[in-house]
Amino acid sequence: MRTKLQRIGLHLFIFVATLTSSLAWGAGWETWNGSSWLTGASSFSISGPAIFIVLGNQVPCSFAFNLQLSGGTLGVVSMTGTGSSACSSISMRSLPWILSAPSPISGAPAVNFSFPVSFVYSGFNCSGTISATMTNANPNSSHTNNSVTFNATLGSCTLKTNPSFATTLPVQAFFP
Repeated sequence: MRTKLQRIGLHLFIFVATLTSSLAWGAGWETWNGSSWLTGASSFSISGPAIFIVLGNQVPCSFAFNLQLSGGTLGVVSMTGTGSSACSSISMRSLPWILSAPSPISGAPAVNFSFPVSFVYSGFNCSGTISATMTNANPNSSHTNNSVTFNATLGSCTLKTNPSFATTLPVQAFFP
């Protein structure tokens, strides 16, 4: 049953990615495969140490956001947490979480982006938008993995990088 739901979710992601990539005015995402930049079918993670706060209680965690690239659009297809039972007992909702088209930061080789997040922890609804910054993404001429930072209030919860996450593949933004 879970595998069937995962396949349905992946097909939904591809449909939404195709639709949103055409609406993004040409801005999007690429991953490096070792010899060229790709806008289609690749998977990677953004992961690292984080602080998860619920009602003022801080819990150190490590999180991995697993992403799928399709047609220049990125979507979070799963998220895992480790470090304590609080980190591993988060239940994601409304996947995939589609990343916005990147926006350049003037004078910096970095981009801003955002994505909706919705999960439940111990009965608390943690929903909202994560606004993040990815370094070395405009352009990524050195073909190195990127650093990602964010600090997001998500209803009763706060999730922030501590100090940053890293990509498992080099990523860069492209613009029209």
